[in-house]
Amino acid sequence: MTTHDIAKTERMEMYLKAVLTLHQFTPPATVSKVAEFMGVSAPSASEMLRRLEQQGFVRGGTDGLNLTTSGQEKATTVVRRLR
Repeated sequence: MTTHDIAKTERMEMYLKAVLTLHQFTPPATVSKVAEFMGVSAPSASEMLRRLEQQGFVRGGTDGLNLTTSGQEKATTVVRRLR
């Protein structure tokens, strides 16, 4: 794994953590809330969330963004690791 791959993985994990946190404390989790939480533009957040959706970690719906089972597991692991 290269340094670039590690950084990409860490960014993806932080987005999963953002969706989990927003879903728990200020639902619904939306692209604009994730962008604000991450300190990035809405298009940047939208692109990363689209990638996470393609990988099966996030699902978008009428009630905002939700984590899939695998996304929930990954996000929970990240939160625990960062504690």
